[in-house]
Amino acid sequence: MRRLVFPALILAGICVGLLWAGNFGVGPVIVVREDQTLIVLRFGEGVKVLDKPGPSWRLPLIDRVIRYDAKLQYLNAEPLEKLAKGGEKLIIDFYAVWKLSDAHAFRRAYPRGFAQAERRIQETLNSLVGAK
Repeated sequence: MRRLVFPALILAGICVGLLWAGNFGVGPVIVVREDQTLIVLRFGEGVKVLDKPGPSWRLPLIDRVIRYDAKLQYLNAEPLEKLAKGGEKLIIDFYAVWKLSDAHAFRRAYPRGFAQAERRIQETLNSLVGAK
């Protein structure tokens, strides 16, 4: 009985260590939080999208994990100044709220992530308001 206690403790410690390392994207275990969407890439190609919370597996040296925030994203755009017909200055302030729905399509469209997407949203909103 005593011979089994020490190996059981070692095995339990290894399991806990792998789960702990999964929080940081290291090791074979990936832990998905509720507010995240993960894409597992194998040799640069998307293998699977993980959007449900819980543990999952990956190949440590082959797979790479990209984490995206699954919460609502808020973009407060820079205010624009426009001249009205009477020569009055209008200040137009606007914002956008968006959420990631398809992680594969998002990664293909915006390989640099949220910063690139926010620039694109800013450009689109500026064109809608008529800014140059």
